[in-house]
Amino acid sequence: MKSQPESVTKKQLEILTLLYRFRYLNRHHIQKFLNHKSHSLITTYLKDLTDRNIIGRHYSKTIPNIYRPATYFLSLNSRPILIEHGFDEAVLKRVYKEKDNSKAFQDHWLFIAELYFHFLETAQKHKAKFQFLTATDLKNYAFTPLKQPDVYIVVKAKNETKRYFLEVLNPSDPYFAVLSLVNKYIRYFEEGYWQNHYDYPFPKLLIIYPNLKAKKWLTRTIEEKFEEHDLEFPIFLANRKRIQNQGIDDQTWEAA
Repeated sequence: MKSQPESVTKKQLEILTLLYRFRYLNRHHIQKFLNHKSHSLITTYLKDLTDRNIIGRHYSKTIPNIYRPATYFLSLNSRPILIEHGFDEAVLKRVYKEKDNSKAFQDHWLFIAELYFHFLETAQKHKAKFQFLTATDLKNYAFTPLKQPDVYIVVKAKNETKRYFLEVLNPSDPYFAVLSLVNKYIRYFEEGYWQNHYDYPFPKLLIIYPNLKAKKWLTRTIEEKFEEHDLEFPIFLANRKRIQNQGIDDQTWEAA
């Protein structure tokens, strides 16, 4: 007989939904997403979910990680709960290995969450509405690049709508990761997936690089590949540390 999923509160289901979309979050992220003033109540929700193996938790008391907040992710008992609420069963197979993914992979997703709040702040400043779809959100969207972008962003301000694909390079990424990323979007553009299915202009591609070496790789590769394929579409680059320190403003992005 099939066992019933664990019961969760409405707020706890919101937390699970966030972890489904963003994969790894800390308590500060979750509190901001839920717009919750009580950090102790969020901690109570998280402890209960962790105790019941609905979510997992990574936390280190060793120096220099002692001041780094715990990272949360979906664990085994989240799967039947989320399936019951209509989430993608195939996507939820990943809960079996979420705890074992590398620190670099986890940091990548933690930064995606930070980016959400930077874009939210910028949108609010310009009185714009924005949609922020993670790679998980895009799993069942047709005609997106494969593998899915880290984020697809739609910004609506007055009578103007802008669309962006966003990708984040990691400090440990080798040159072939840069080459693969650029080639992915060249294939996507040349094969006309977007142009043949949408009336909107082709989205601008935003790439966040971790250091100057990666930036040099990007600018050189983009220039060489555009010349080789005799094409061009808008690509803008930004420095990861600058975004972390200063947020997103009019000087964040530079044309590749």
